[in-house]
Amino acid sequence: MAKKAKSAPTTYGELRKLLAASGNPWRPDPAKSNDERLPVYTTGGDGKYEPASRVLGKGGVDEVLKHATPPLNPELRAVWQDEGLLPLDEKTNDARRKPSSRAKSAPTRAPDEGG
Repeated sequence: MAKKAKSAPTTYGELRKLLAASGNPWRPDPAKSNDERLPVYTTGGDGKYEPASRVLGKGGVDEVLKHATPPLNPELRAVWQDEGLLPLDEKTNDARRKPSSRAKSAPTRAPDEGG
């Protein structure tokens, strides 16, 4: 196995050497010169701090979810209830059996026999 590079390659030539040394079959664009610098793309942040609005307060994720809108998916809702993130449904004492608010569809008539 090739030894780890101390820093990321800065030119296409350095990248080609690094890939060849590691046995990686991928190759950069052959139209690029070995001396051409690799592009550097911005990542959208400087990585020095986390915005205050993104830092979780005391209680972490559980505390945030307790104040969030509960999921409508019955399986996920049951997991939230098992984790103590939702109170039990008052009528059934169970978050899993919450009554549906959907209107019931009319019964479907059986097809006539014959062909």
